[in-house]
Amino acid sequence: MSRLLVAGLLAGLAFCAAPGAASANPADAAKGTAKPPSKTETATQLVARLQSKLLTVMQRAKQLGFEGRRKELGPIIRETHYIAAIARLTVSRYWKNLTKDQQKLLVKTFGDLSVANYASKFDGFNGERFARVAEKKSGKSTIVRTTITKTNGKKHTLDYTLRQVKGKWRILNITADGVSDLATKKAEYGSVMGSGGFNALINKLRAQIKRYESGG
Repeated sequence: MSRLLVAGLLAGLAFCAAPGAASANPADAAKGTAKPPSKTETATQLVARLQSKLLTVMQRAKQLGFEGRRKELGPIIRETHYIAAIARLTVSRYWKNLTKDQQKLLVKTFGDLSVANYASKFDGFNGERFARVAEKKSGKSTIVRTTITKTNGKKHTLDYTLRQVKGKWRILNITADGVSDLATKKAEYGSVMGSGGFNALINKLRAQIKRYESGG
């Protein structure tokens, strides 16, 4: 798997699915909407619900355009991803030195970036096949292992790491063929915080959002 493909998969926060999504006809998926969460939704069910929405948007990607995809995906991404924890872990030891307002701004900007990222990457459907492989406990987390099979037959593994937040599962990290998205973010953004400070990091995140908006 090339470094570029790994980066693309991580940037899109994983092409994966759970039972139901794997065998779904894309045309049928495009007609439906993601089911609302149940009070007892499992980690795997959350991944499946997210993927159902992604398939819907992928089928309508060209019709929706970037702004339409961003509007469609924003609510479910903010709901299913543990954005506050991702932001905090990304800047690591620098988090405690930020003011409350800076922390809130960082979390909001990370959320905006995540949504723009998805809207940019999920811009069409090319016959990928999705499958859920397994779910296992790992300390306080649950890992949902999934695969994506490309049209050329190549299969890649993606692991969702989820934590419970007030009794509900939320995505904390995604690992594509052994490459951790959270670790990549910590290396990149932690370095920016260390060398340029908070404003430099916010400017970088906003610049990335602008690139997604412009098709970059």
